Amino acid sequence: MRKCLVALLLAVFALTAAACGSGGGTSTETSGGTAASTGGAPDVSSMLKQAGTLKVGAELPAPPFLIPPRDNPTGFEADVANELAKRLGNLKVEWLNVPFTSLFSPAPKPFDFDINEITITPERDKVVDFSDSYFDANQALLVHKGTDAENATTMDAVKKLLLGAQATTTGLDYIKNTIKPDKKAREFDTTTAANQALLNKQIDAFIIDVPIAAGLVQQNPNDLTIVGQFVTNEQYGILFENGNPLREAVNTALAAMKSDGTLKKLQDKWFPAASNVPTIQ
Repeated sequence: MRKCLVALLLAVFALTAAACGSGGGTSTETSGGTAASTGGAPDVSSMLKQAGTLKVGAELPAPPFLIPPRDNPTGFEADVANELAKRLGNLKVEWLNVPFTSLFSPAPKPFDFDINEITITPERDKVVDFSDSYFDANQALLVHKGTDAENATTMDAVKKLLLGAQATTTGLDYIKNTIKPDKKAREFDTTTAANQALLNKQIDAFIIDVPIAAGLVQQNPNDLTIVGQFVTNEQYGILFENGNPLREAVNTALAAMKSDGTLKKLQDKWFPAASNVPTIQ
């Protein structure tokens, strides 16, 4: 009788183990209320600030990357964030207003990630984490039409200008470390403030990423123009709190977006037939 009971128990155990084995991608319900496939994208519910919601930080406006309204922006980076949320488990996207100047510290972050034309640098990477690159850019010389700055097509001419840039940006770093102008550059808390200073002719030129400068020209076609660009070969990355495991899941989704053509399609949508910008040397 004991041998029969043992045999019966072993048989039940074997059936139970088989039932609990891999089913080749069965669907389970995450705590966020979305289906996650065991054979597909990772379950990110435990990595989020709030289950089922992807909290995205950004400072608006930054056309054509981020275009208001603040709670539901459009633009290239808005499309990238929404596509990532879809691929990470059909997550709801909640946008948070986060000043750009507050990003680069080891302090805890209120967002799951921040997407805001953030150039990856070794210095920044010491205190925050970055995704793989999703966009490449150079720095532009943005000036007011009809001013002497419009003729600044060489580095020597640029050095003589009163330059401006947003604080903590690579544009400001480029002014200080490479251009080294004759006059001390002016620093601004936001892109909007620096652009307004240029519109008011309080500075001669604004050093900012080429695609952002192009967006500002689209908004002010009668007043602003891009004289040229400085080749800096910068790469934009999505910013995470240091050690955030969500970074790997986002990198996996970004890689898929690159391989299936989604990322290129979004770039073509928001930066159609970008004209060649001359290089300043």
